[in-house]
Amino acid sequence: ILEGANLSDADLSKAILKNAILIRANLSNANLSDANLDYANLSDADLSDADLSDANLNNAILSGAILIGTHLEVVKKKVAKRKSDIPSLKKLLDTKKCPNCDLSKANLSGANLKGANLRGANLRGADLYGANLSDADLSDADLSYANLSYANLNDAILIGADLSDANLIDANLSGVDLKGANLK
Repeated sequence: ILEGANLSDADLSKAILKNAILIRANLSNANLSDANLDYANLSDADLSDADLSDANLNNAILSGAILIGTHLEVVKKKVAKRKSDIPSLKKLLDTKKCPNCDLSKANLSGANLKGANLRGANLRGADLYGANLSDADLSDADLSYANLSYANLNDAILIGADLSDANLIDANLSGVDLKGANLK
């Protein structure tokens, strides 16, 4: 159990961290390349600028994890088996497709998600500050309590989306389709 541990700048390459409890751990700038994080709980962990290239993230829990600048080249992670799991971040960032996935409380600030398919995604409480969501399909997505300040939503599709209590300060909403969206 490494809950809340400070492992910033640590060399954990090829480490076997299967089933590790790394909730709220500081793994910023850590080298986790080729590490086995199968079934690891990384909820609310700081993985900013960490190297996760070739890491095994099968069944890992990344809810609320900070992933700014994280290196995810050839990350091995199966598609989530439970809706509450974070699906492959590699898939989201590379293919821009993550329909119906759970990204609640995820830190995606500054992420380039232009044209992403996030139909029905759970982004409740997610940090999307300054994210590029132009031309993205967020139909029926749950964006309640999300931070969308300074986000670029130009020409995004938000049909039926829940934006209740979302922070839209200085967000670019030009050309956005909000038919049936909840803005309360």
